[in-house]
Amino acid sequence: MLENGDPVAALAAYEKQRLEATTRIVSDQPPPSADAILREVFQRTNDQPFAAIEDVISRDELLALSEGYKRVAGYSKDALRR
Repeated sequence: MLENGDPVAALAAYEKQRLEATTRIVSDQPPPSADAILREVFQRTNDQPFAAIEDVISRDELLALSEGYKRVAGYSKDALRR
């Protein structure tokens, strides 16, 4: 972001990028969030104790929820490379 060496311009560009990602997160229905995994586990267990997370939700489901949030938030590997 500092291609032109102007820190004010770089910060403005960063703010624009983060606002776009934030808008995507807020406007998605249902909103993917960092709490999506907690919400899913709560719904599946009715807030009852369990021995292992794998008994409630598969690794693939955990990854899908996590990757979905990263993609929308702009934290995916591809987005971060850009």
